[in-house]
Amino acid sequence: RNAWKGPHRRDRDMGLGGSSEPLVDVYQNSPSLSGDGLLCVAADPLDKYCSEEELWEALLWWRRNPVKESYTETLETSESEDGTITCRKVFNADLMPAHLKAKSSSPIRIIKTYCNREKLKMDRYVFFGDERTLACPRDAIHIFDDPLAIEVFRLSIAGVRTAGPFVSKFWERTLNAILDQILTGQRKPLPDFEVIDAARVQSNDSVFI
Repeated sequence: RNAWKGPHRRDRDMGLGGSSEPLVDVYQNSPSLSGDGLLCVAADPLDKYCSEEELWEALLWWRRNPVKESYTETLETSESEDGTITCRKVFNADLMPAHLKAKSSSPIRIIKTYCNREKLKMDRYVFFGDERTLACPRDAIHIFDDPLAIEVFRLSIAGVRTAGPFVSKFWERTLNAILDQILTGQRKPLPDFEVIDAARVQSNDSVFI
């Protein structure tokens, strides 16, 4: 079940990690534990740090408590009976970062996370104000048990699956922060997948990886 180890380079080996030692290592472009032959960003088993229920609840808290950026004027969250978590953000159009303005002048983003407790999956979509047009790649999270493990990947608007260094750098920092919150009982909002897009733009990468 640990087949993703070995040939896959770790974030800090690529000069992408932080200075502090992470609780778990994260691996880019790793075979999915689902056995579908597709690639994901995977992590070491999590059993020694939390239970499946603790991990799921911590992920839900993250989805329910988004960061309010300095350029965000209003932020509203709601949750439907089917478990879908919706966040509506309205940005200050003058303060929006260039990478957001490049996609659209619209200051509204609707973030929907579809949570399936039975399948241990979360699928996150970001729409413009019409709630139909995708604003950025879709993000997928999948939990596995025995051993307890978690993997993520992104799907571009065109449907291209990605699990490269930008995704793994973000996920290493985020997953280890979530585990730390579980262990300490102290929670605070964490950045979301959009920081990947900002990092890619800042690095002048023309290809989304």
